[in-house]
Amino acid sequence: MLRIVNVEEIERLLLAVPGLVDRLERKDAELDLHAREWLVSLEAALQANRLPVASTIASLRCQIKAAQQGSVLPGIRISGRLTPRRAVRAVVAESLAAASSAVLETIAKDRSRIDEAERMMRQLVARGGSRGLVSVIPPDALDHGAKLGAAWRNLRDDEELGQVAIHVEGLVGPHDSLILLDRCSTADHGPEALPPGHRASLGTLTAPGAATQEA
Repeated sequence: MLRIVNVEEIERLLLAVPGLVDRLERKDAELDLHAREWLVSLEAALQANRLPVASTIASLRCQIKAAQQGSVLPGIRISGRLTPRRAVRAVVAESLAAASSAVLETIAKDRSRIDEAERMMRQLVARGGSRGLVSVIPPDALDHGAKLGAAWRNLRDDEELGQVAIHVEGLVGPHDSLILLDRCSTADHGPEALPPGHRASLGTLTAPGAATQEA
């Protein structure tokens, strides 16, 4: 199970793909170098998290290196007359698509789990805030961590909201629960900032499989 910081680190690396595609479309002469550097960074992040997909990224990196040396694997689609540069660009294009797809598939379940935990945390903060269990905590407060811990204990110990808080903790763990609480308890995450569907559901906030808690 990946932690929030790990998932977001990988997602930040994936955000570099549009820029690499722009280089591809411009026929940038250094495209292959930038693509290999990106694959190296992506592979390192995946290895640090012990994700087997790192081996797939290493293989794609090797394919680009081979193309730079004039060797292209069968099955690579090359439009127009075959030239060394066209061959390299084709391999880079295939590698970017394959890497993005493989990594997104790898982190999909963790992203879904974190999104679900954050959705429930937003509701917890809105509901708990209206009852004085959670307040806006300035990020520069000297006792910021202590206040977060106290707010989380308030939610966990609450007769009505505790079951949901425990479910959130089960989804992402105690440390990441505090990260989500921190994010959701800032001024722009109050009840008025929630999407309409979330605001409407505040009256029946429950953990999956739990009995409905009426407002």
